[in-house]
Parts: sequence; structure tokens; C-alpha cells
Amino acid sequence: QQLRLTRSTSSALIEQYINDCRTVGDTLQVNVQRINDDIGTMLSTCSRSVGQILSITTNISQQMYILNEKVRGVLSLAFQNFHTIFEELNTIYNQFQTELDHELRVLIDMLAVEIKNDENQCEKNIEEEILIKIKTCFQEMLISFKPTQQSLWDDLHTFFTQRFS
Repeated sequence: QQLRLTRSTSSALIEQYINDCRTVGDTLQVNVQRINDDIGTMLSTCSRSVGQILSITTNISQQMYILNEKVRGVLSLAFQNFHTIFEELNTIYNQFQTELDHELRVLIDMLAVEIKNDENQCEKNIEEEILIKIKTCFQEMLISFKPTQQSLWDDLHTFFTQRFS
């Protein structure tokens, strides 16, 4: 009887243990299922997020490519315009330089002619003044000569000595 009682108690304990194990197993299974569902939801959300991120990244990449092409086009056009403007300015500068050189040569030639004319005129004026002075000098000399017994050379010497001393 003791054996039966022990067996019965052991059997009840084993059954209780088995029931407890089943309960723990069921709870574990429920918890594992919840964790599995949560992980699935999280992965699904993450997958959607990754998909959205990939989509957004693709859109950004396309927009950057379009922007890059537009900027490249604008810069290319700007460079062409700059190059054209630079060439036009260079042409204008060369024309201006050529015209300026020509005008300066004409001006220099005109000034040279005027200076030469002024020089010739000054020479004429100086020559005329000298001739007038010489004429005046000779007239004064002739007036100052007194008929003397000295020679003409002596009279000239006396005249010039008085005149220039």
C-alpha cells in the first residue's frame, strides 16, 4: 500500500509536472509566436522602410542627375557666352588699339610738321631780327663814321669796340 500511495503521489506529481511543462510549453509557444509575429511585423515594417528608403534614394539620385545635367548645361552655356564675350572684347580692344595707334601716329606726324613749321618760322623770325639788327648796326655805323684820316678798318674796330663793350 505504501508503494501504491507513493506511486500514486509520484504519479500525481509527474502529472502535475507534465501539466506544468505543457503550460510552460504552451506559454512559451504563445510567447514565441508573439515574438515571431513581432519580428515579422518589424521586418515587414523595416522592409517597407528599406523599400521606401530605396525609392527615396532612387528619386534623390534621379533629381541629382537631372540637376547635374541642368547645371552642366547652364555652365556650358555660360562658358560659351563668356568665351564669346571675351572674344568680342578682345576684338574691340584690338580695334581700339589699332585706331589709337593710327590716331597717335597722325597726331605725332602733325606735331612734327607743326614743330618743323614753328622751327622754320622761328628761324625766319630770328634771321629777320638778325638782319634787322645788322642793318641797324650798319646804319648806325655809317652814321657814326666821321671822316677821319684813319682807315675804314680802324673805324670799324672803334665802332665794334664801343658797341659791344
